Amino acid sequence: MITILLAATNHVYSEQMINLLNQESDMHAAGYAETVTDINAAEAEPDIILLDTEADNVPLQDRLHRRFPANKFLYLLPSADIGWIVRAVELGVTGLVLKDTEPERLPAIIRQFYDGRYVIAGEIAKALISSVHEKPYDEKERMQQLLQAKGIEVTNRDLTILQLLYHQKTNKEITAELGLAEKSVRDYVSTVYKHLNIHRRKDVYQFLTELMQKL
Repeated sequence: MITILLAATNHVYSEQMINLLNQESDMHAAGYAETVTDINAAEAEPDIILLDTEADNVPLQDRLHRRFPANKFLYLLPSADIGWIVRAVELGVTGLVLKDTEPERLPAIIRQFYDGRYVIAGEIAKALISSVHEKPYDEKERMQQLLQAKGIEVTNRDLTILQLLYHQKTNKEITAELGLAEKSVRDYVSTVYKHLNIHRRKDVYQFLTELMQKL
């Protein structure tokens, strides 16, 4: 029996989806989560979490991802939006389908996903491939854009240091990679701490990790 938890904020949609899934002899919809509180109230540990990204309930989505492994998530996307696709891939999600997929096709998709297959809808795969062809992913550029969106301006050197801290490099490793004196690296690290208004290395890493998971 495949146990499914639906994460969505549209009550009517959730009820319709639950009714559809419970018609299948090998599936049981354990309920739906509209808020963080609902997660703890779920009947059973689900095999699959159907996550409706159209709801855009970030606290709910973050809590679900902290509680359950990424390979349990089957994302229901409202469109082949490259931002959501990239975020999902970075989180380790291996199931991406469009929310407007014909209802009669969804049970078969869920079974394929449950069997351990990667499930990526054609339009989503096309958008992902097109994005790669149009512009290679630039982690450093993306980090700069996300920092600027928070009102944080840094120099190119500071950005390089932040990128290396994001990859959990030690000062010694940064020194070797950039060919700088160790004192210079310490000074640069201290400078980026000030830019972020953060004083501990592990907090900088956590901040950057959360930042890079944003759309």
